[in-house]
Amino acid sequence: MAPLVPADEGKLALIGYWLGPFSPGWPDVRKSVDPDWDDDERKAVIGHLRNGRLFRGFLGLSNCRFCSCYNGADELTDGSYCWPEGLAHYLERHQVSLPPLFVEHVVLGRQFPPHVKDDDIPNALVDEVWWKRQSWQKGGVPYDEWYWSGFLEMMRQEFASYMPNGFARFRDRLVAELGHPGEYIFQAVVEAQRNHEALYGPQVEP
Repeated sequence: MAPLVPADEGKLALIGYWLGPFSPGWPDVRKSVDPDWDDDERKAVIGHLRNGRLFRGFLGLSNCRFCSCYNGADELTDGSYCWPEGLAHYLERHQVSLPPLFVEHVVLGRQFPPHVKDDDIPNALVDEVWWKRQSWQKGGVPYDEWYWSGFLEMMRQEFASYMPNGFARFRDRLVAELGHPGEYIFQAVVEAQRNHEALYGPQVEP
């Protein structure tokens, strides 16, 4: 059996980064929600994610794409994959699933040595290509529809960062940058936020 890692030997495969206002190239986390995922398997993956070794840290905290809570600033690794420390939150609180290859890696990964030796982890190279090309979570949505949906989701997340007291400031920014069309976009984003909260619950103030 081949190792369950899509990166070259000596590299870490990156997972767990999601579409957002400053990260337009990542997968849309909304397409990976799976409430029917086997509970024992989910718990095993959550435990694996939480027990990762510190790989590197970043300035500034990430916000959850669903509830906007602060969700960490570090990356963890198991020597084969690396992921943001807040990834477990998505699985635990928002029923997000991960690609079958990674799940298999968690279940069977001890059969294989890590891609990167412990001493080499601080300077390890990271492969982002496989994660960025993920299509399992899009659910077959046509590209043009997904593109608009992704754009609106990035705007919604930007809007959520202004909550609860920044509605007017967000609208003023849109109108200042886009003119009259900014007003239409603002209304679309407000409606997207209402729909988002109806599906996933209210925002948590960071």
